This record gives sequence, structure tokens and C-alpha cells, in this order.
Amino acid sequence: MLSTTGTPTALAAGTNADIGLAYTASTAVGLTAAEGTGYTLSDVGFQITRYDLPQSYYQAVASVLESGAVFKLYFPNYAVFTSNAQSLPKGGTTRFNISTQSLDMVISTFQAPDRGLNQAPILGHESSPAQATLPTFGEYGTYTKSLSLGLLYGWPKTLNNSKYFVRNGDGIKTCTYMVGSVRLIPETIPEQFNGVLRAWNSQNDILGGVYPGIQSLAHYQTQFYSHILSLNVTNENEMYTVSGLNCSSTPISIGWEVAGSSASEVASVDSADTSNGNLFTTTSTNCTPVSFACYTSALLVSAGRNIIMMP
Repeated sequence: MLSTTGTPTALAAGTNADIGLAYTASTAVGLTAAEGTGYTLSDVGFQITRYDLPQSYYQAVASVLESGAVFKLYFPNYAVFTSNAQSLPKGGTTRFNISTQSLDMVISTFQAPDRGLNQAPILGHESSPAQATLPTFGEYGTYTKSLSLGLLYGWPKTLNNSKYFVRNGDGIKTCTYMVGSVRLIPETIPEQFNGVLRAWNSQNDILGGVYPGIQSLAHYQTQFYSHILSLNVTNENEMYTVSGLNCSSTPISIGWEVAGSSASEVASVDSADTSNGNLFTTTSTNCTPVSFACYTSALLVSAGRNIIMMP
């Protein structure tokens, strides 16, 4: 992400009124040049804890495997599918095929346009002094530019992060999942948000909480949108349960159909705030549909150290 854009200015010595932290004077410096969006990970390590058991245990395991038994080690797996970009109002159907022994969940959303460009964090609105959010040059963080104040004032944008992580659902009226030949019931935005809460057990267990930036359905739809299809038994935390849709013998087609709002509803979307993280510049700006297939895979371990991965 980038900091404030514009002409750099000198900073006089003073004290941050919010936290009482003094800072010294400084001369004007040039803006930091934008870096590329690529990155490299180096010195990556991996550590495990190994327990050595008595030799008699390994002999017993080998005997069981030699008798034809197969050990199954289950683990969560994921696949990502993207489709052609859609303009406002969004519409059309995104499809993908998958073959797995347990399709647990499908999460569909939209990635905002130009998400790969370096720009200021998505936060607040510039239509009012009480909602000015761009940080001051050279000053330590001030409360008047913070997420906390934004929540107090009800800022329309409360994603205190890069536009790369915006999930934009503007221009959507209803969405419908199609599983094979079965067409499920269309869901409105309130129903989709309720599905998100149910998928993560937030209705029954509030210990994890919900991100404070989701103060309304408008916040959810504009910055945190997702539509979830759960196909497994949720709320299982005592044991690992493989309970998703079994489509291992024949790949199944999953469709996500989006019905857009009317032209007048789309026209009411605020597109004037282009300088502070506007999520879409005009009603013709495209967003990219993306679906995450969450499924359970297994490692089958048999005699002779044979290992087979089952999707």
C-alpha cells in the first residue's frame, strides 16, 4: 500500500494531541516511489515435532499394513476458480467442475478492479472533515484518521487495508447456486450474509466475533462480500468429520448465478470518491468473479510405504 499522495511538506515540531507523543521538526522529503506488486519469500523453514515410540509399536503398525489395512489421513484442501470480469450491474453465471470425495463448501465473491495497483488503504470518505482519512505527512498516527473514529462516524468504507483484499458485491440483487442438475433457492443480500454467519458458526459462537468494519449490510456488500454454499456438517469440533458432497466417481458442475440490480439502483452507488480508495470508478468498471472450492482430501498409506493422494 502507499501512504499519502500529493506534495510533501515540512513538519514543524509538536505533540500528537491524541497520544501525547512529541515529534521533532523535519524538512520536506520526496515521496517514496511506488514499488512493484511482486514479492519474494526467502529463508523459508519448516519444523515438526517428532516422537519416537518403542520399536514394538512400529512392528505392530507394519504388521497391520502387511495384512492389507490402509491408513487414511484427512486434510482440508482448496481450489480457486476465476471467471470473466463483470460490469455493474453484475450478472451471469460462473461455472466450474470438481471431483472429490467430500466437497465441503463453496465461497464465491468478486475481486475489485485495479486491485494490483499500489494505492492508499481503503478507509473512510472525503466528503466531510469529520471523515477525512488520509494520514498527515510525517506525523504519527492520529485518532482523526483512524478506523476507530470511522466506526464512530459510520464511514461507508471500513476496510482498513489494501484494495487487494476488497470483496465487492455492489450491483447484486440475488445469487443462486446450482449443484449438478439441482438449482437451489435464490438468496438476497441479507440471506447471503446470514449464510456467512452460519458457515462460520458466528450465530451460535460469538467468541471469534465479526470484524467491526462490517457495521451494516452495505459495508458487507461493498467491501466484505461473499456468498457461501455449505455442503457439509458444520459445528463439528470434537472430531474430524468427512461429511461433504461425494462427487469422486463423476465430476460435478457447480454454477453460481448472479442477478444484478436495476439501473437506477446501480446509479445510486457512490462513485465520486476516486482519490481515497474508490472501489469502482464508473458503473462500467469490471470486477472479477472468483470461487473457492473447499474440500477434504486424504493420504492413503499402505504397506511398502505406498502413499496415494485422494482428492
